[in-house]
Amino acid sequence: MINLMIFTFNIMKNSSRSLCSILALFLALFSDGFSENGVPKLFINEFLAANQNAFENAGYHDYADWLEIYSGEDSTVRLDGFYLTDDLSEPFKWRIPDNTILRPGYRLIFWADGRDTVRHTNFRLSKDGEQLGLFSADGIAIDTLTFPVQHTDISYGRLPDGGNDWYYLDQPTPGTANQGKTYDGVCPEPEFSISGGFYNTPLLVRITSPIPTGSIRYTTDGSPPDTMSPLYTTPIRMNSTGIIRARTFQSGHMPSAVVTNTFFINENLTLPAVSVTTDPVNLWSDESGIYVGGTNGIPGYCSNTPKNWNQDWEIPVSLEYYQQNGEPGFRLDAGMKIGGGCTRKYPQKTLAIYARSLYGADKIRYQIFKEKPIDTFNNILLRNHGQDWYRSLMRDGMMQRLVSDRMDIDWQAYQPAILFLNGEYWGIHSIREKHNEHFLAVNHNIDPDAIDILYGNAKVKQGSNLRYLDMIDFISSADMNDPANYAAIRQQTDINEYMNYLIAEIYFANIDWPGGNIKYWRPHGEDGKWRWILFDLDLGFGAHGRGQYDSNTLANATATSATYYANPSWSTLLFRKLLENDDFKDNFIQRFAGHMNTTFKPERVLAIIDSLQTLLAPEIQRHKERWQDSMSFGPSWESLVDILREFAINRPEHMTGHIVDKFDLSGTVAIDIKVTPENGGLIRINNVEMPPENSGSSFFFKDVPMQCSAMPVEGYRFAGWGGLSESLDDSIRVTPARDVRLEAYFEPVTQEMYNGLVINEFLAFNNSVLMDDSGEYDDWIELYNSSDHEIDIGGLYI
Repeated sequence: MINLMIFTFNIMKNSSRSLCSILALFLALFSDGFSENGVPKLFINEFLAANQNAFENAGYHDYADWLEIYSGEDSTVRLDGFYLTDDLSEPFKWRIPDNTILRPGYRLIFWADGRDTVRHTNFRLSKDGEQLGLFSADGIAIDTLTFPVQHTDISYGRLPDGGNDWYYLDQPTPGTANQGKTYDGVCPEPEFSISGGFYNTPLLVRITSPIPTGSIRYTTDGSPPDTMSPLYTTPIRMNSTGIIRARTFQSGHMPSAVVTNTFFINENLTLPAVSVTTDPVNLWSDESGIYVGGTNGIPGYCSNTPKNWNQDWEIPVSLEYYQQNGEPGFRLDAGMKIGGGCTRKYPQKTLAIYARSLYGADKIRYQIFKEKPIDTFNNILLRNHGQDWYRSLMRDGMMQRLVSDRMDIDWQAYQPAILFLNGEYWGIHSIREKHNEHFLAVNHNIDPDAIDILYGNAKVKQGSNLRYLDMIDFISSADMNDPANYAAIRQQTDINEYMNYLIAEIYFANIDWPGGNIKYWRPHGEDGKWRWILFDLDLGFGAHGRGQYDSNTLANATATSATYYANPSWSTLLFRKLLENDDFKDNFIQRFAGHMNTTFKPERVLAIIDSLQTLLAPEIQRHKERWQDSMSFGPSWESLVDILREFAINRPEHMTGHIVDKFDLSGTVAIDIKVTPENGGLIRINNVEMPPENSGSSFFFKDVPMQCSAMPVEGYRFAGWGGLSESLDDSIRVTPARDVRLEAYFEPVTQEMYNGLVINEFLAFNNSVLMDDSGEYDDWIELYNSSDHEIDIGGLYI
């Protein structure tokens, strides 16, 4: 009270204001703003749940959802400790920061973007409709509402401000009085008599309005219908492949969402089909079209002159996907950008698709790739095949398939398809996973926001590079033959995955690597380890003069100084230092041999090439007619595919020689690998499974240690080795010095073998009773042999 009096006295002493003015100022600054019933007259006055281009968040240079709080009080209100929520059952979801005030008749904007910082909530708004609430610190509801479906760049607000009536506002008014054209509701979507799809005869398409007073307008050029578009009055005849977009209009209501259908007439479908529909202005306008050089571009991506296609512009599209048999797969509204790097200059471009809630669905929910059990995608690419556009149209996808089921490696799924753009045939594209945080999240079941992603020389794509830089700084001067130093690197790097990645890139002779096309990541947490992503292999497998079947890409990957543009010393350092460790080096050498005997075995590679050629062949002529420069780096497409075959056949011999020369080896030995009985199990050599079809002679490097493991199948157990070793251990380390046999024996498991073996005791909550070898108190199970003979429990499952 004394401080208050002194404060007032000083103001009076130093101001010519009247006492009444000072008291009014005092009340305005320190009033809690509550009305007579104790609840302040504050209103959620307006919000935008699908902000695509209507109002930019200048602090982050993006377009996020927002909501506006309006004060109907006569005095300033302090919002300290108040809460905003999008779930009325959870009133304390996001706390408004301290020192937040709202003056009489003013409006305050909060960004609902999930950033959870000052004036940015920890939730986003749903375009499909949800709840909003403003609560006091005591959980008293100050203003709440449940709102209906929202629409892109159309806000929902009270009119007048603080009033009881809500309207859709065609001109959002964040921070100012609500005004402009209003709508009472939204028209329902029109109904098509025939859905988009594949048909063998011309069609008559009828469109009806669900409301008697509604009218329908439509377009066939890809543009969204407006009040100037043709009025639907009679059925539309479709004699050839094309699109129809329609929407419902009614006075006093917002037009309905646009309904898009692509009708494929007499199309001979041999691949899955994708239809992309958008306003032609979005593609071809000199000022704003993303597919043209235009007049509003920027330089980059191998172009010194400004090009529109270099801009990071996203346009709204309608996307339809049809299976190879013509059956519908999925459809949604989404965003689309031009993708790729320097291949943006090609006439046929890569298109990046983004599922976002502001367009409709926030995910593509469909299993696009049969080789991965993933049915949820944030993004996909409709790739133009990169630099292989001039060659085989399959190179990168083929190599990804080679490793997909044989290596622990972060690979991209591949599905060739044909694209129709605004109803026009657009040629063969490859549907691919986009290698970003969402790709890692669904492939590894991790949080996409808790990942470090780097590219090139430790450049940050997401997160931080500090851990990687610390690791590189350590390994640069460390003695890697010291087991402790090697263990330290293994704790930070997934050595198994990195070795697989190195083997694949080197074998494929990817000439744009290791200094380019390199991306690596780790999940957050002390146990997070670095892994590498296999992508953009377009200049591998004989595509480039420096990347032929006889090219020594092992020498490139281990050079101490750059020998050409793509192997600067920083890009080879980690590999070079790891090779100083004998265990890593021996494992790398023999694992490479293992994959040449299996994964890259010419017969297997040729079979995959043949299958892809058979798949693409029926579409090649039409693609070539559409894009005459495509597949032009040879006399025919078949001759360009034959380059892949030539590489597959000749690469093993030359790669073997490069390894012998690099590590000064004495050659190779033939190992006759056998499993007895044939269905009893398999052998794994340096973490490479030797499948049954590889039984027989395989080559490995002479006088280099091999790690061999015997793996019984269900119903069998390991019974011992023969030939190179006669050990009874299922995992052995051997060094082949001559041609030799390596045989694993298995025997059927019978009940009699385990008579007397029982689970005798267990502890499910071990806090301090028994410590394991690593110093942890883990739960444990005790097995007891009550018989009078020894029981071999190898191969049993618990």
